[in-house]
Amino acid sequence: MFYAILKSISQNNSKVIVELKNDMKIKGNLVNVDTNLNLVLSKPNFEEDENIHQFKHSHNTFIRGNVIRYIHFFNKKDIKTDIIEEACQKYNEEKE
Repeated sequence: MFYAILKSISQNNSKVIVELKNDMKIKGNLVNVDTNLNLVLSKPNFEEDENIHQFKHSHNTFIRGNVIRYIHFFNKKDIKTDIIEEACQKYNEEKE
């Protein structure tokens, strides 16, 4: 379910903030996602610039899915709720 939601958002190249488990936050445009919820962000902006100056000029960044704590969306209109509704309906049908 999460893969389908993130894949639809990545098709719009939407802006997100990814918060990692080490409390680092990365802003950028969601370009791609895979089934392990690994993300590719373009135009990344790291909030902890003093510690990671080596990434300051990168054009893309890859984030492993298992280090992500939260994903915040800038534009809630990009989230297609019909995907969530369909997944919930399938889950309820399988449960019965």
